[in-house]
Amino acid sequence: MNAKDGEILAVVIGRAGSKGVASKNTRMVAGLPLIAHTIIDAQQAKHVDRVLVSTDGSDIAAAAKQMGVEVINRPAELATDHATVADAVRHAVKTAGHNCHIVVILYANVPIRPSDLIDRAIKRLIQSGADSVQSYSDVGKHHPWWMVQLDDDGRVHLESTQPIDRRQDLPPRFLPDGGVVAVTRR
Repeated sequence: MNAKDGEILAVVIGRAGSKGVASKNTRMVAGLPLIAHTIIDAQQAKHVDRVLVSTDGSDIAAAAKQMGVEVINRPAELATDHATVADAVRHAVKTAGHNCHIVVILYANVPIRPSDLIDRAIKRLIQSGADSVQSYSDVGKHHPWWMVQLDDDGRVHLESTQPIDRRQDLPPRFLPDGGVVAVTRR
């Protein structure tokens, strides 16, 4: 299954300047640099035609090149804490000059995803005619109805007035999990 009007391009985004865990994208996880797990997922996706990595980090670039992946050097202004994923991906696609119809965005710091997740996202995007799809996970026991706000005096203010004591009685809620985002180039 190929998308009409061009290739399906996977862009793995990995920034060097993580504030939470320094050099996280090249830290070893199960014997491989963290980013390698995402690159492997992209390379094994049946419907991805090309894989590239967008990064500002030389260690990340070296790990990607070792795996045979094209690297797009991200400019400093697109590698700040305030730079958007969309801007970094747009830069990578334009710089690479690929004639792609679909762009699959993959976060380098998500090492585990179902083996068919990327292909399912591409298929859903094509079949639905939507502009984008992304993966979500159930919020589980961290449901928003159980969340509270604390005021300056330490008083609790409930997010919901629905009295629910059992997790099983909560309405389903989901949040983006970073496994995959697939978008039309348009």
